[in-house]
Amino acid sequence: MLNAHYIAWLNRVPHGRYLVMNLQERVGQNIQDARRAKGLSQEALLFAAGLSRSYMGKLENGRNAMSISALESIALALGIDPSELVKPRART
Repeated sequence: MLNAHYIAWLNRVPHGRYLVMNLQERVGQNIQDARRAKGLSQEALLFAAGLSRSYMGKLENGRNAMSISALESIALALGIDPSELVKPRART
């Protein structure tokens, strides 16, 4: 259950670009960062994870939700624990 104060804060966030990255965007960025750190192309990762090109692009751009099995497949292909893909990102 969401905290009422958190919901009230969300309602005050300016429209347009959000101050807080949602989980879908965070996971997508974490996938992209991990893929680049391993020196993999999007195509190499999607082949290793058994996913389609359009699906992978949408995931990295935070435009598509993913299943737990897809998250596990991507993490396995990257050689990392799935929890690494949902970790909060460092603030810049």
